[in-house]
Amino acid sequence: MHGKAPKKPNLQVLDLNLGGNVPNNGIGSSCTQKTIVLREERIAS
Repeated sequence: MHGKAPKKPNLQVLDLNLGGNVPNNGIGSSCTQKTIVLREERIAS
């Protein structure tokens, strides 16, 4: 999703990339909300 192709599920990679985006005008928070939704969907499935 961020130009990387992790072999394992990329939740940790997303978290690391989001951590760098947090200061950028709310981009980090909107992405974090999407990530939480994706994580909940993965847990549900």
